Amino acid sequence: MINHLMQTLFLVSIYINGPNIAFCVPSYQDIQLAFDGLTNPINYKSWIRPPVATLRPDGTVDTSPDITAPLFVNVSIDLYNYATVDEITSEYTFHLFIDLEWFDPRLRFSIQNKHNTRNKDEAIIEGGQYHIQRIWYPSVFIPNNQDPGSFDYDSQSANLLKIRSNGLVWLRKRKLLRVYCNMDFHLFPFDQQICSLHLESSISTTTILKLRWNSMKSFSKSDSFHTIGFGLEDYETSVGEQTYSKNNTFSRVSLKFTLVREWAHYMFLFYLPTGIIVIASWATFWLEITSPPARVSIGVTTMLALVTTFTTTKSHLPQVSYWNALDIWNMVCIVFIFGSLVEFACVNYIFNTEKRKKKNKKLKRKRQQSVLKANEIKANNQSMKASSRPQLETIYSQTINTFSQLNKDFSDLTIRRKNTVNSPDEELRKTPALDSKPRLSLVGIDIRRQMTDNKEEFNRNNSPVRKISLRPRTQSAVQIVDSVCYKLSPQELANEIDCKCRRVFPICFVLFNLLYWTILQIRF
Repeated sequence: MINHLMQTLFLVSIYINGPNIAFCVPSYQDIQLAFDGLTNPINYKSWIRPPVATLRPDGTVDTSPDITAPLFVNVSIDLYNYATVDEITSEYTFHLFIDLEWFDPRLRFSIQNKHNTRNKDEAIIEGGQYHIQRIWYPSVFIPNNQDPGSFDYDSQSANLLKIRSNGLVWLRKRKLLRVYCNMDFHLFPFDQQICSLHLESSISTTTILKLRWNSMKSFSKSDSFHTIGFGLEDYETSVGEQTYSKNNTFSRVSLKFTLVREWAHYMFLFYLPTGIIVIASWATFWLEITSPPARVSIGVTTMLALVTTFTTTKSHLPQVSYWNALDIWNMVCIVFIFGSLVEFACVNYIFNTEKRKKKNKKLKRKRQQSVLKANEIKANNQSMKASSRPQLETIYSQTINTFSQLNKDFSDLTIRRKNTVNSPDEELRKTPALDSKPRLSLVGIDIRRQMTDNKEEFNRNNSPVRKISLRPRTQSAVQIVDSVCYKLSPQELANEIDCKCRRVFPICFVLFNLLYWTILQIRF
């Protein structure tokens, strides 16, 4: 009962005397009771911005007479835990503390500490959710934050409030942010990403509130802070304004920091394995040309291994429309492996040149023999037709002679009958008159025509057979190189090409590495 009466009298004294009240023996309970008296809704309006005040060198607060002057809020950021960067979504996530500091003259109080006479103003009001809800605090948000909502106070986040006796208010917000960053992957995995974190006033314009970096400590990071896959190289702070529609200008502070990718992981994950794969593809140059299965299997296997490794690494990157350093390395490695396959195809073609020539000659010989055999059979048929011609001529001459003899006999018979006296004229009329020409002359004509046709066919078929030209075709490129440049057999030429490639491919790959890493060193 007595304690309750004393607390009531304490609050009444605060209400009567105002903020300039002094306490003889400060305690935690007294300080909290003082906060309740200072933030009493009758005496303190939490929705009204505090008047502008500045801290004098002697520690006192000077309240500005200009009510329209903007209130300055000091901002500082402290990174305290690990951060992750997601290249696919182009965003980074990290834990941080954001400290806001401003003056509120309405919250000034004074406590006399008898136990420590040297520090009279060391009393600090500390609190959390309950205290923040009872005072005015600046409303700020992060524009490039991927999570919806503002950066205002919420019950899910951890907050700490401190109020000093001179009216200096210090508010700390602990946040887990997922912020968008416009990343550039031209030099991936040796790239540097420049990301920004903007903190902007969400309600009050520049005429009411302005943000600025704390002159004592604007940015810091704890010893436990670590960026997975990146290293924080440098940072830069800036103050500006952001103008939206209807001439609404809001104050903004920006933190721009440079993240350097840790590329040692990619050296062991991608560059070293792909380099070994390319070197393994050169083993085909030491295998015999007469072993196509072994050489082809090595080339195809190395190609598939390279494509699989590249696809796995590329799956952790966004689908961009330009090439990066990793793409260039991969394409050159594919060219070297594909070149070894093309080289084997060439030397195999050259090595089997004589075999193909012998095979082609054998096929030509068989074709010529078949053609000659067909011509011989045709000539025999024609000779058999030609051998029957003399017999036809003999039969024709015999037939002509026979018909001539018959005509002669018929003529003699006719004359004999005319000379006969007793033979009447009717009988002579009944006797058929015979022409001077034989009646079967048409048969002779047909036989003659048939013999003429047989003769023409014989002459046509027995004409000289067209000789097949055996003149060689135009020399191929391989024959020209073989006969002019090297003067080697196809087998020796193929083996010589293999020997040259054993030196050319490694030298070209070393030159490419020198050029590649030199350019990256200059750009990086």
